Amino acid sequence: MLGFYSYNRMHKVKELTMANESLTNKLNSAAFLIDVQYFIDGVNRAVTSSQLLNEQRLRREANEAFERYKQVTANDPCANTPVPAGVADLLRG
Repeated sequence: MLGFYSYNRMHKVKELTMANESLTNKLNSAAFLIDVQYFIDGVNRAVTSSQLLNEQRLRREANEAFERYKQVTANDPCANTPVPAGVADLLRG
């Protein structure tokens, strides 16, 4: 009877050890996935920041170009008259 008890106990210890190893592997996998997610989040933040800076630069350049246009055409009577509809249509393509 003692042999059966000892065998049963060893078997239970082996099952618990395997379950523990399985759980440890799952936790390690989850930790790895969390690390990957943090990395992806960092990359996304960097890309978004870069995109916003680029959009701000383009907006600033467009505003500067429009201000230069207004300064150049301020005293030009021809520049302050509407373009005929036919010409506007041609320019639009």
